[in-house]
Amino acid sequence: MKVAFTSAVVLAAAATSSVQAFWDNGHQMVGEIASQLLDPKDLATINSLLQDWEEAYPNTAEV
Repeated sequence: MKVAFTSAVVLAAAATSSVQAFWDNGHQMVGEIASQLLDPKDLATINSLLQDWEEAYPNTAEV
């Protein structure tokens, strides 16, 4: 039983190794899709809120 569980975990980890949503490219794609779907007024509000992050996190203050 322990071997079967370990095998299942290893297979699951191997199957998800190509998932990009958890890395930079995935986050950028999600942000771009969201910015295209948002109302311009809402996008402007989000960008103004993100301006507060510019000092602590350079180049991240724009959706």
